[in-house]
Amino acid sequence: MREVADHGFSATSVGKIAKAAGLSPATLYIYYEDKEQLLLATFYYVSDQVIDAALDSFSRG
Repeated sequence: MREVADHGFSATSVGKIAKAAGLSPATLYIYYEDKEQLLLATFYYVSDQVIDAALDSFSRG
C-alpha cells in the first residue's frame, strides 16, 4: 500500500512491491496472478483489520 500511495498504481511494479517487502517478485507471482490481484488481496486484508478493530471497540464500549 505504501508503494502505491507514494508512487501511484501505474508507476508501482510488482518488482518495487517485492523489493519493499524484502521478497523476490517470483514469490509474489506464486500467490498472486498480477499486481491488481495482489493489491485487491491487500485491500481486503486491511479492510478486515479495520472492521475487526471497529467491532472490537464497539464490543468493549
